[in-house]
Amino acid sequence: MLWWVLAGVLFVSIAFIIGAKSGLVTAVRVGGIAAAVYLIALTVFVVRKPLRWRTRIGAYLVVGLSLGTIAFSWYQTQHTVAQRTAILLEQSAERTRGAAIGHMSRLFQRTLEEYYQGNVRLKETLSDVFFRQYPAFKDSDPDGPFNIGGSNIRRFLVFQSPDSFVLVVQAAVRGRSQDFRNRDGTMGSVQEKMVLTTKGMIHVSEN
Repeated sequence: MLWWVLAGVLFVSIAFIIGAKSGLVTAVRVGGIAAAVYLIALTVFVVRKPLRWRTRIGAYLVVGLSLGTIAFSWYQTQHTVAQRTAILLEQSAERTRGAAIGHMSRLFQRTLEEYYQGNVRLKETLSDVFFRQYPAFKDSDPDGPFNIGGSNIRRFLVFQSPDSFVLVVQAAVRGRSQDFRNRDGTMGSVQEKMVLTTKGMIHVSEN
């Protein structure tokens, strides 16, 4: 019997270590399956002949019901955790979108206000006003990253003409589609776009 115990510990441990390569959750799942297989094998060994067939069937039923109950409870727990995780991720994405939209709106609103209030210098275009207000965009690579108050947020000036801008904000938060390709080449992150022209601002939620 001691060998069965040692074999069971070794079998479950190996399964857990193999599963751990894909993460803790996978390790627990693989370890649980291995433990169930071991328990079934141990039951078959323990209740073998010369025990009466009724005793063996009763033992099998008890073990089967126990494993079924545990498996169902595990599934319910995993389903609940997955739902709550999805809700939290969506809430995080919405907060990030709001922050991104607010940031771009403030940048462009300031430019528009100065452009139309007559405070611009002679013959200044919308582009001139914007770069005068935000020289970092002019002095840096337009396609490079910029911090907006958090290391997980990036912004890109993806198009610029005398009277038109397209600004993209990308955040390291899971977006609506994991197949969406972001501005920096990564996949599936939140991305918002704002277009500024002399007629106003246009917002596009890209992911």
